[in-house]
Amino acid sequence: MKIASFFGHGDFNETDDLKCRIKSEIIDSIENRGIDTFYLGGYGTYDYCCARYIKELKELYPHIKSYLIIPYLDRKQDEYDKRYIKETFDGTIFPPLENVPLRFAISKRNEWIVNQSDYIFFYIDRSWSGACKSFEMAIRKKKNYINFGRKKEW
Repeated sequence: MKIASFFGHGDFNETDDLKCRIKSEIIDSIENRGIDTFYLGGYGTYDYCCARYIKELKELYPHIKSYLIIPYLDRKQDEYDKRYIKETFDGTIFPPLENVPLRFAISKRNEWIVNQSDYIFFYIDRSWSGACKSFEMAIRKKKNYINFGRKKEW
């Protein structure tokens, strides 16, 4: 099993060009990097779009799996959330965060995802956000990645 993950800003603005570039890179990761499992955090537009791309690509690559990585075990889900998760992902995973204070759960979940990932798809175009912290962590850990956002000097 080889894992890829996604981190990006919640206010991601999907364009046809970005959609094609991201899907093309996902296909390349499946065909040439052996990626067969995808982890998503499920927050924001970038995660939502990438989850949709993976779901669309399952028709061509039925062996791939996608998982929603949840930071809280007791999060209440309404019927829409439950249906969305069931229709979009192959399941959910709760990392070993039982002893992490709630205020750190998302950042610790993101750290866990980075550690598990063989490849990471970023959309980062500014130097502040949880996604940017994950980007910096991926660089420190020498993870393989691509950033679809505008590259800026920080």
